[in-house]
Amino acid sequence: MASWYSYPPEIRSMILDQVFQTGAACRNLGACAAVCREWQTYIEPKNFRRLVLNHSCVADFGRILHNRTWMVQHIWLRIELPRYRCTTCCLPETRKQKQTNNQIFTKALFQLLEILGSWEDDSTGRYGPVDNTGPVLELSVHSPSDMKHRNDVFALDKDVYPHKLDESCTSEEFDDYVERKLRKDFDRGQVCTAAVGNRTNIEHLRMFAEIQLDFEGLGYLEFPTVNYTKALIVRRQYYRSFNPGTVAEIARSFRRIGSLAFEPITRDPNPFSEAIKQGYKMLILEAYRCRSLSIFQGHYGRQVLRKPWRKLSSKFSLSLVDKSEYFENLSVAFAGDAIAFFQDFLQPGSRKYRPHLDPSRLPVQNALLGRLSTDEVHRILGLGQGQEFQQELLKVTGFENGRIPRSVYQPRWRWLKTLALTSRFDNRFDLFEAAAFAALQMPQLQVMEIWDGQGLDLVEFFRYSRHENGGDERDPPAITWLADLVVALEPRVTAAWDRVARMHTNQSIRVLVPEFPGSDEKPRSPYGVIGYLELREKIVHQLSLREFEWYYDDWTRPVERRGVEEVREFNP
Repeated sequence: MASWYSYPPEIRSMILDQVFQTGAACRNLGACAAVCREWQTYIEPKNFRRLVLNHSCVADFGRILHNRTWMVQHIWLRIELPRYRCTTCCLPETRKQKQTNNQIFTKALFQLLEILGSWEDDSTGRYGPVDNTGPVLELSVHSPSDMKHRNDVFALDKDVYPHKLDESCTSEEFDDYVERKLRKDFDRGQVCTAAVGNRTNIEHLRMFAEIQLDFEGLGYLEFPTVNYTKALIVRRQYYRSFNPGTVAEIARSFRRIGSLAFEPITRDPNPFSEAIKQGYKMLILEAYRCRSLSIFQGHYGRQVLRKPWRKLSSKFSLSLVDKSEYFENLSVAFAGDAIAFFQDFLQPGSRKYRPHLDPSRLPVQNALLGRLSTDEVHRILGLGQGQEFQQELLKVTGFENGRIPRSVYQPRWRWLKTLALTSRFDNRFDLFEAAAFAALQMPQLQVMEIWDGQGLDLVEFFRYSRHENGGDERDPPAITWLADLVVALEPRVTAAWDRVARMHTNQSIRVLVPEFPGSDEKPRSPYGVIGYLELREKIVHQLSLREFEWYYDDWTRPVERRGVEEVREFNP
């Protein structure tokens, strides 16, 4: 009988590929890796590439990964909380239950970050011989009971969520994987007794309980430091959300974050309480640690259709402007309006034009301090950062009336390549013109998209695109405007973007007007317009986007996964 090594390398590779796929399906990859050293060398890097951890196994994680840390590319810390019964699913958690849940998550995350920090080589800062960027860290918290007390399980569990697939999996791959997994367990997502008796409580309260950090009694007050992570992801897979301030505290433990994707979901059509607003303020203050930031403030189910369109105050957008100077990619959906983001660039005659700067903005104050002598700067800084400091600064710089002209400070984004924002399009042409003046301060900009996602059957977006093919060949820059209303762009908008194109590419702008989709092609999802955008996978995590498509696609979802009313239509 021929030995394993007598086969050509190409044949051995084909056999190993098949063994890996079969072993992964049977969950027996450990036994496969033990066959011989070549099998181990092939299978282990694939097996440890993407890991799912619960709080009960974090302690053993570091020991198992000894000398294998370079293999790990993605860690999903998936915390399972205690179960609950139908009789309590529509009741808020008690104070003691909240504390228990918060401490379970806090302790597990501390242990994991402690392990990640220990992976780093002090002399080189590398994680291993291959990967010097660090792993992706994904966080989620849920109770297994969350999936048993609701009408339709949009929150996929680890047996269904294709974690072994890359985030770049296609819609077809996602649909095929999910459908095969779901048909093995028809009981997942059944409506509980309490929900049947009261249809309004389908969105039971416990599923939407917020998770916060709680260090009480744990013996530490903050997380250990980790030098770098490739990405920090909080997806909308589960509805137990994190306050933005909680994400900010977690991000603070990393010296650098390649990208941060935050997708909170809420059942409240007006989610921006004072606690949430303060949390977002903290998150923006920590944003300098990121190269890429994506915020997708979503709602549960069709509640996204409720009006008025909710957003944070303009101060949030201005803070984002001031903190995003060194970003490469930025996307903010439903947490602010694009017209507030471009407030500094609105032109005279625009309805929301402001000729003066806010004196409380830190970059504005820094610009004013730059006009003073060193002795004056030290004297004013000695007053602290309160009202007295601001008044004295305005006085010595000659702006005692508080009217600081916009020429004193203008935002600039030196490295920004992509930008995606949402807007109501109430002042669309003022907005598009202001976006062009802002783009003059974005020398690396490749794609900017501003879109309206406030309801079904609505496809409205504005796009600027400038794609470089490498070498001296470049596609001419273009602007694209697609809207339900057939309204041509005003000449001032085209002229402003032509100035951008000529400054950055020495070419004139093209204006593209794509054919509007017919009624049978319009999206059925409240977020369906995302599918028309170039930056869709930067606006929302790729697998979240697949879930949107799957959730609203009645043709590909199995009958067992549809709502009670839909099932009755198929089973009269």
